[in-house]
Amino acid sequence: MALEIVLISPKYLKKETLFWNLSYALEETSKMWRQPIRSPSYPLALPLIASLIQKVKKDCNIQIIDENVHPIDFSNVKPDLVCITANTLQIERSFQIANEFREKTPEAKILLGGAHFGNSKDYEIIEIIKEALNYVDSIVIGESDNLWENIINDFERKKLEDTYTCDNIPQLDKLVLPCFDLLPLELYLFRNLQASRGCNRQCSFCTVNPNLRLKPADNVIEEIKHLRTIEHNKNIEHRSIFFSDNLLNPLNHSELNKAKELMEKLIKYKEKRYLQDKLTWDGQVDSKIGMKEFDELLNLMARSGAQRLLIGFENFYFYKDSEKISLSQMKKNFLNAVKKVREKGIDVIGSFMIGFDEEADSIFDETYDFINESGLVLAQITVLTPFPGTSDFRRFQNEKRLLKCSWNKYDCTNFVFSPLESINNKQIQYYKLLKKIYDDTNIEKRKRKRQEHMSSEAINLFSEELIIKSFQRVSDYLI
Repeated sequence: MALEIVLISPKYLKKETLFWNLSYALEETSKMWRQPIRSPSYPLALPLIASLIQKVKKDCNIQIIDENVHPIDFSNVKPDLVCITANTLQIERSFQIANEFREKTPEAKILLGGAHFGNSKDYEIIEIIKEALNYVDSIVIGESDNLWENIINDFERKKLEDTYTCDNIPQLDKLVLPCFDLLPLELYLFRNLQASRGCNRQCSFCTVNPNLRLKPADNVIEEIKHLRTIEHNKNIEHRSIFFSDNLLNPLNHSELNKAKELMEKLIKYKEKRYLQDKLTWDGQVDSKIGMKEFDELLNLMARSGAQRLLIGFENFYFYKDSEKISLSQMKKNFLNAVKKVREKGIDVIGSFMIGFDEEADSIFDETYDFINESGLVLAQITVLTPFPGTSDFRRFQNEKRLLKCSWNKYDCTNFVFSPLESINNKQIQYYKLLKKIYDDTNIEKRKRKRQEHMSSEAINLFSEELIIKSFQRVSDYLI
């Protein structure tokens, strides 16, 4: 009999506190399109894992369940192997799912992986592994591409290991087409793709693998065509793409040339109108996008269909230490980056982080002033969160500054570690900042400021209003 495998992305137990849940946008888009839109985008890891498993196990049936769009029907799902991928905010729900399967399908084996375990070696997160092994049979740590042959072989021999760790970092030179056909694409607002993996910035708070690898441009185009063909065959309209990786902040000459090559291939794809695809996309870039050496890349981005770029400004003091330049110069660089991107008809979403030890008490006012001065209509402000596997987690753990709290608190809006000053003072100031930033009057002022650099016609205003309302809903819930 064929092996029955179910791949699961757990729901968020506290969805209201997620800035990226875009709940208002989903509700209003559902009304406009007259069909349910239940999540911003799908968990990209699952269709990729499905494809990787199919390469090593031909005789299998794979089902993908994203709990954020569909509940799990435990009475009708009878898997041999359950694979759950979870970030830290999903981990407690993962444990609940594992318990439910053990009760309903005790013969099934359960694997758990994802960002919660970072890219660490086993010994670095041993307590977290011990906790998870109370609920599941095996833990997968890091990128799993090169692990599935061993995992499936061990499963069939009934000799699963407690942990499988990615020691051989997967390269991205071979074309692997994710099983997008296993997803209910019509229920997602946009399409999630990767053009690279890893990031060589190595920020202390980030769980991303520090080994930056870019996919060949032709492979990215093939993935887009693969996705559009599935949409076409299912009679689903093409939706905008979000590149969920750090491709667009190349830090050396070779990576910059590869990024330009991808943009050139996207332009050609857009011109050929594959299946009438008009191709628009959003992505993430480094604040260095404002430097002269990236002018050509920025021009190509604009021509290839870029609509919005999220720039992680994080925290002025964090950059000041790492870049070894003055605070005033850093802010000028940030303002220049916003201005240059907008001059190409691309809007900017700013991402900021509060809570670094190095920051001055003035950080809240400085962040507020910068957001207004730059006219960032869309700004996401979070609290520094030391996720497992990061250097911040290890540091706060060694300094005994991690607070004993539920993993559900790791939502980037709560202090889960003891800051150097009063935690209550920091939390209150954070909430006050959110209230000011998302005030309607301030938002209107920032819209007028933005128009100094770009015309409003270049922006999807309906989409922007939905995102604003979603951010306001989150801030109202928190405050």
